[in-house]
Amino acid sequence: MPKDFDPSKGTVKGAKATCPVCGMIDANRVRRLFQEDKTGQRMVAVVLHHPKEKGKFIGLQMRRILEVYRQAEECLQKKVEELRKKWGIETIPDESLPPRGTLGFGIQPYGMKKWGNLFNSRQKLALITFVVR
Repeated sequence: MPKDFDPSKGTVKGAKATCPVCGMIDANRVRRLFQEDKTGQRMVAVVLHHPKEKGKFIGLQMRRILEVYRQAEECLQKKVEELRKKWGIETIPDESLPPRGTLGFGIQPYGMKKWGNLFNSRQKLALITFVVR
């Protein structure tokens, strides 16, 4: 991560993405990378809130937070398999999203075509946990 990267400015505006390492990526290339499943995710900051202070604060990534995130990914895989065997169905929604524009946002050109694509591993684990309880 470059030393001058400022997570408070964000990395996406409209369909243009700014890579913190190599710079701007145009909208067509962003779409193509998503469609070809050549994208990923990386936590670059954590938004923090202190109950006795006003506003939110940006905390740069910390090893412990990343480790917890990796553990959530592992736990998700185990839970998905366990519930697939128990229920006989997929636990992550694999139904197709409605046509582009129906939801009020158009993510289908980015290769996100199923409901399960809308969430990262940590979010999916939380949602499954809520359903099972």
